[in-house]
Amino acid sequence: GDVLKYGSLNCTYVISKKPEGLPVSERAIPVTIFKADSAVRRQYLSLWCRDSFHSQSVISVRDVLDWEYYKERLGKAIQKIITIPAAMQKVSNPVTRV
Repeated sequence: GDVLKYGSLNCTYVISKKPEGLPVSERAIPVTIFKADSAVRRQYLSLWCRDSFHSQSVISVRDVLDWEYYKERLGKAIQKIITIPAAMQKVSNPVTRV
């Protein structure tokens, strides 16, 4: 997850895939909710994700994560670290999938 720091305040969060269509900033979920009691977790995740999660007895971070968002971020990081420097050195792209 990402970390938000402001003075002594520290909040680690993940980006949820729901509610779909909302900006990333509105889909941030504090990681600590996944350590809460299952009833509290379900209550807040249902509110934040606008999903009742009826079909699931246990809600894990894997059920909530926006995997496409994180794959895109990984691709951009690989591009910054590997692909762009390789192109500047006139080396063919060593990571063709990015």
